[in-house]
Amino acid sequence: MSATREDSAPCAIPSKLWRECLKQYDYGPDRPEGACAAHRTKFYDCVKDWTARTQKRPYSYTLFELPKSCGHEAEKLHQCMMMNMFEVSHCQKEMAVLKRCAARADPEVRTYLQGDEAIADLEKDIEETTGLKRLWYKAIGKL
Repeated sequence: MSATREDSAPCAIPSKLWRECLKQYDYGPDRPEGACAAHRTKFYDCVKDWTARTQKRPYSYTLFELPKSCGHEAEKLHQCMMMNMFEVSHCQKEMAVLKRCAARADPEVRTYLQGDEAIADLEKDIEETTGLKRLWYKAIGKL
């Protein structure tokens, strides 16, 4: 085969082995020290190796930082996730609010989330907010 195929699950085996090891101890913190450390190390090594092979440029976490203005929304989502044992389906409202905030603050996020119903009427929302500010400033005599 001359065509190269990108592996859709490059570290599936190490992750499965690590999960199986954790499952033996019911994911509890009372497992013997280092019981699954070898499996965890193999998984992380696999991820690092795969990342080094496939990425065109080095990873930078700052590329994916939220705007500072959305910190409150991010905290609300985090609280919801913690209260619901990180079950995403229970935190859809908080997720939508965070998406909306990030899309409002960053044009790149807005482009990426194009078509997502969480930001469906964002442009209209931004225009209305600007219009309300304008009316307010006019009313108080700042315009």
